[in-house]
Amino acid sequence: KRLYRKDGSSFWGELSIFSLEHLPKQTFLGFIHDLSREKEIANTIALNELRLKQSQKYAGIVHWHLDLKTETLTFSENIAEFFDFYMDNYQMAYKDFLKHLLPGDLAKLDRAVHNSITDSKPLQLEYRIQKESGAVIWLKSFGEIEVDQHENPIYIHGILQDVTEKRLSLSREVGLGQILDNALGEIFIFDAKSLRLLDVNKKARLSLGYSHDELKEMCFT
Repeated sequence: KRLYRKDGSSFWGELSIFSLEHLPKQTFLGFIHDLSREKEIANTIALNELRLKQSQKYAGIVHWHLDLKTETLTFSENIAEFFDFYMDNYQMAYKDFLKHLLPGDLAKLDRAVHNSITDSKPLQLEYRIQKESGAVIWLKSFGEIEVDQHENPIYIHGILQDVTEKRLSLSREVGLGQILDNALGEIFIFDAKSLRLLDVNKKARLSLGYSHDELKEMCFT
């Protein structure tokens, strides 16, 4: 409870009272344990946990933990923003998680995890997950191996990041680039201020006789 000093300041304390039964008069002995430091540490931990959850939410990052002995995956609470399939207390069997991967990415992830365990090297790859709704999302996964006292791998800890928008944006850019590069007419893309060439398509390169890199070094004034 909060206790108050004579000067009005307060602190968190624990009051313990004991009866001294061996004395002729009923007597009690009391102790006050100052809990201010413990409260400060607890409040700091709670604040840091809140900040971590907020950063995970706004950065679109999920923390995960794979127990290699039980083959159980445990996720941070914001996993619900990524997946819509059932989990028990943010946990699921690794084999059940693999069922949600697209067939083309299943072997890639399984191989990456196996290589990471065998070589004790960091895990890093991108793969696709199909949600219960049918929607497909791209995930980028990072992981680090944890070993026991005998250097045997026991856990993999890491983070997941939803990179679906980035993947779709890159795909659109690649598609647009291919359309422009294969256009029948000559296309030049300039910087509006410096008039330096940013890009040219294949038709323009063939017409002028310069390479792509040579043209990008030119400035038309």
